[in-house]
Amino acid sequence: MRLFTPESLNAMLRQASLTSTVTRGVRVISDYLPPSVSLESEYERVLELERMLGSRPGFAAVARYSQFLVRRSSELEH
Repeated sequence: MRLFTPESLNAMLRQASLTSTVTRGVRVISDYLPPSVSLESEYERVLELERMLGSRPGFAAVARYSQFLVRRSSELEH
């Protein structure tokens, strides 16, 4: 269950004079792997796949967490 949708979070960011520059999914597949896949021994492979899929919107949408990198809106920079 998500507390905020990407749209509602972006609206809150705009109200705070912030703009999202990058959005990524975090824990896209690691929570869904079967127990037979050892996260310890397969860490590098799982991390590489997480990074790749987390940057794709379709996969990021099913991630457990979302990460937003934000910056001040241009109106404040002048």
